[in-house]
Amino acid sequence: MADPARILDEALDLTAGERARVARALIESLDTSTDEEADALWVTEVRARLDALAAGTVELADWDAVRDRLRAKSKKP
Repeated sequence: MADPARILDEALDLTAGERARVARALIESLDTSTDEEADALWVTEVRARLDALAAGTVELADWDAVRDRLRAKSKKP
């Protein structure tokens, strides 16, 4: 059996991208159940958002601008 502490030490020596891939794979290995209803709702939501974008009824916002607005709002009393 592999030593988890050694594996963690080796993983922490990886690049950020490699660590992200390892983390994603580990998390996916834990998530063995599927909520079919939730998956269907997400598909519906994503399609609705793509349709709204294609129709021009919404527009994309730059993440930096959104983050700055959220930070500014959180600082207000």
